[in-house]
Amino acid sequence: MDTETTAINADLTSIASQQTTLAAYTAQLTSQYQAQFTALNTLMATMNNNSQYLTQLFGGTNSAGALANGKS
Repeated sequence: MDTETTAINADLTSIASQQTTLAAYTAQLTSQYQAQFTALNTLMATMNNNSQYLTQLFGGTNSAGALANGKS
């Protein structure tokens, strides 16, 4: 009986340690993904602004754009 109790307590300690490690890894991964999402979101906003600027400058499908009209 004592041997089984010792084995079960060792298993519980191991599981608690694994849970702590997994929780730390999850927190790190969440932080990393949030940083990557923020960087991607910023990049997408910049690309959208650049796209709008270039559309104004060169024109869209039905427009010659500011350069063709002599505007800046």
